[in-house]
Amino acid sequence: MLDPKTVVWEYTLRCNSKCIHCGSSAVHARKNELSTDECSDLVEQISDVGFELVILSGGEPTLREDWYETGKKINEVGMQFGMISNALKWNEKTIDNIASLDPYAIGFSVDGEEELH
Repeated sequence: MLDPKTVVWEYTLRCNSKCIHCGSSAVHARKNELSTDECSDLVEQISDVGFELVILSGGEPTLREDWYETGKKINEVGMQFGMISNALKWNEKTIDNIASLDPYAIGFSVDGEEELH
């Protein structure tokens, strides 16, 4: 029997790292990425199925202007929020926003080309 607990959502393909080994070939956003309203609706659908944890990944999820709104929606419907990020764009506000979402977990991708490391 399938008992879903966790969703890893490729929230955007837009990325600021451009790793040549990226499994998602992430650089530019998809032309048909979900709108903020569509993301909110999908979060409700995910909750209705019975999932408990939603992890935003990408690409780089914080490159979408609405990532925080989606994170809040995840919490509002009673699921836990998580994220996988390269953190290259993060600033104090990003960190404060993430902390306010009381994340289950934050994963950091340390992959990159030679000049990044």
